[in-house]
Amino acid sequence: MIDSSGLAPFHLDETGEADPSHCLYLFDRDMEQVAHVFEEHHAESHGHGWEGLAESLVSSRMQAPLRV
Repeated sequence: MIDSSGLAPFHLDETGEADPSHCLYLFDRDMEQVAHVFEEHHAESHGHGWEGLAESLVSSRMQAPLRV
């Protein structure tokens, strides 16, 4: 299992080890709590912004290469 605490506010869902796969989730209530971070960096907190953040987090925190 992967320690997903470094991926907050995203939530990681993993399948079994025989056929490993991962799914990263983000819920509305979690977006609202950190939307101010986008504003502080003059970025928009829309789908493309969150997708970019998710890709950056995954590629910097996960050992396997990112496949989108």
